[in-house]
Amino acid sequence: MRRCHSLLVLLALTCVAIPAHAGAMRLEPWRGHVSLGYGRLSSDAYAPGGSIAVAGGVDYPVSPALRVGPVIGFALLGTYDITRGSITAGLDYSLFDVALQAHWLPAAGPISRVSF
Repeated sequence: MRRCHSLLVLLALTCVAIPAHAGAMRLEPWRGHVSLGYGRLSSDAYAPGGSIAVAGGVDYPVSPALRVGPVIGFALLGTYDITRGSITAGLDYSLFDVALQAHWLPAAGPISRVSF
């Protein structure tokens, strides 16, 4: 009798179960982007010449013309060695950037995406 009762409870729970995708964010609308660029530091006389910058992120649609998502970037701007007397110090100019961006997708015109 106890086994029959357990099976009936299990059957009742499976009948009222909500599908896993109900109300959840789906993976299909997510889109990714990658950007490459050049960065240069111009703060003082010891600044290196500059180097490559890379960023990548994902975004999710909020409306048909607006997407929002995080982006992570890294710029390796160079190194510089400073010698004072008998001591030498190596300075590494790098940038690690994390941001939340909003992307506006205009409906017409030559511009297809504006990011904030």
